[in-house]
Amino acid sequence: MAERQDRFIPTRFFGFFLQALEDQMGVYCLRMALAKAGLDTYIPQSSYTEFDYRVSAAQFAAMQQAIRQYYGNGARGYLNRVGRQVWQSLYYEGGRHLAVHFLLLRVQPPDARCRKALETLASWMRQGEDSYSVHFFLKDVIYVDRVSDTTFGQSSPEPICWLMSGMIQAALSRAAAREFDVEEFACMSMGVEACKFRIRS
Repeated sequence: MAERQDRFIPTRFFGFFLQALEDQMGVYCLRMALAKAGLDTYIPQSSYTEFDYRVSAAQFAAMQQAIRQYYGNGARGYLNRVGRQVWQSLYYEGGRHLAVHFLLLRVQPPDARCRKALETLASWMRQGEDSYSVHFFLKDVIYVDRVSDTTFGQSSPEPICWLMSGMIQAALSRAAAREFDVEEFACMSMGVEACKFRIRS
C-alpha cells in the first residue's frame, strides 16, 4: 500500500465538528480532546464557525483517538451523534438551494437517491471522484472512502470511523426521509486500502 500523505481538513467542516463536540460532550471534554491532540492553543474561539486555523488529518485523527481513549466503548455513540450534527450544520449552511436539491432526491429511484446524497457528502469532505465510490450489491449500498482522515496514523483491530458513519446516516436520512443502518466493515486503521461502509435501509 502506498504511503499516505497528510492533508488539511476542510475548515468549515472542522469548525462544525468542534461545535458539535462541545454540544455533545461539553466544553471540558472538548478541551481535553484538543489538548491531547496538540490543538489546545486553538480554543477558546468566539465562534467555531469562524474557525480559520489549518488542521491536518493527523491532528484530526489524534482528536478522535483521544475521545476513544477517554470514553472507551461510549465513544462510538458520541462520535456518531457528532457526525450527524456536523452533517446537519453543513446542510443548513447550504440554504434553500440545497434543501430543494434534497427534496427532489426523494422522488428519484433509490439507487440515484443514495448516490447523489453520498456524492454531496464526499464533496463537503473535499474528496475527488478517485477518492470515493458508491457500489450497489443486491439490497445493500457500499460506500468506499479512500481518504479517511479519521484513520490517518491510526492502528486498530476494529473499525473506528464512527464520525463518518453518523454523517452517512444523516445524509441518507435527509435524502430518503427514513433511517438507514450503516456498518463499517473494513477500515484503513486495520491496514486495508480503503474504509468501506455497508448501508441498509
